[in-house]
Amino acid sequence: MKSVAVAFFFITFADMKNLRFYVIGHPVLAVLCAGLAAVTLLGSCKKQPATTEIIVKKQVESKVSKGPLAMETLERAVDVSWMGQKCHVETVREADKSLKLVHDEQSHAYYDNRARVTIQRADGSMFFSREFSRRDFISLVSDNVSDGAFLGVFFDSADGKDLLFVASIGSPDKASDLYEPLLIRISDAGAVSITKDTRVFDENPGGSQAEGVVDDGEENVADEDLGV
Repeated sequence: MKSVAVAFFFITFADMKNLRFYVIGHPVLAVLCAGLAAVTLLGSCKKQPATTEIIVKKQVESKVSKGPLAMETLERAVDVSWMGQKCHVETVREADKSLKLVHDEQSHAYYDNRARVTIQRADGSMFFSREFSRRDFISLVSDNVSDGAFLGVFFDSADGKDLLFVASIGSPDKASDLYEPLLIRISDAGAVSITKDTRVFDENPGGSQAEGVVDDGEENVADEDLGV
């Protein structure tokens, strides 16, 4: 405000051409002018306060599995015409934490699976019910998948006196195509046989073709056909 007042004084009472002589003739005014110049110079040279900004990057925690993984539960049901009769077939695959851990190609641990197959007659009575696990098939697969998971059992087709189911042992990683297929036959008497599924592979990836494993079907309804 002081600088504005002084400037107004100069403009009002002095001609700009004679300003230099007017100031020289008035010592007090000369002192005021010098002071104004000094204040203006100091104000323009005054150092502005520095601001310091600290940028901290937020760390994103990577999601790391803290334990074994589990494959999803799969349930399938189908009505089948077999030997002139209708039957209802259900298969369920689910993880079982009591089983030995299995691994994929990257050595990630997974819980192994169990699968249950049930076959009901048209009247609702139970013809067949049994659980399967990896140990039922492991002797038939190569070393390529010997540490893999039991991937489940699924109904395939009716073939004469047998119902056919497909099973497999392989990598538990659903993005992987590493597996070996097997074929389960359940006869009209409830007997179970397991072999390599040569309909898909003509040669055994692990070497010579293994012989089928025959199960006497302790949990089966033995010596009983599908008829009512």
